[in-house]
Amino acid sequence: MAVGGGSAVSAAVPGSRVDTAALLRRSFDRSFAEAQAAPSVAHADLLTIQVGGDLHLLRLSEISSLHADHAVVPVPSDDPRFLGIGGFRNVLAPIFDLRLVLGYRPGPRPRWLVLAHGPAPVGLAFDRFDGHARVAADVLDAALAEQETAEAVRGAVSIGGLARPVIQLSAVFALIARPTPPAPPAKER
Repeated sequence: MAVGGGSAVSAAVPGSRVDTAALLRRSFDRSFAEAQAAPSVAHADLLTIQVGGDLHLLRLSEISSLHADHAVVPVPSDDPRFLGIGGFRNVLAPIFDLRLVLGYRPGPRPRWLVLAHGPAPVGLAFDRFDGHARVAADVLDAALAEQETAEAVRGAVSIGGLARPVIQLSAVFALIARPTPPAPPAKER
């Protein structure tokens, strides 16, 4: 006990609780004072989605936002791929059915959509959002260097043991810009 009614102060004896606490405190403080090391491996973030029942990937860097059950106002159009117009934080964007843009058969109205970066914002609707994946950038680059498998789908990356083709949004925008052939006239009865 200290003289004069004060409390006793224990010396930091190596291996004691006081010594351990002091070491932890210094280590904790030092972790904030030192600059964080940059990650040694560059990575690419991807959205894992399904279009027409097939697994696909979208690069997160090409997307502004992801939406479920977003309101789309139908607008008359001869283009069956065009679903209508959507509003996103004071921006109006055309919404296209990605399934039809990629050449799949029509199906039920897609639940999910992304607002993609392009020459102008464009919404792309698809069937199902599966999640997020992160891969090494060189893995994605190697997959994209492979021969094209379809006009807007190129290369494939294995996520969870399943190969998922990567959708090239620049090619999707080019497909959207092309006029669609007119539908055959309805037969009269």
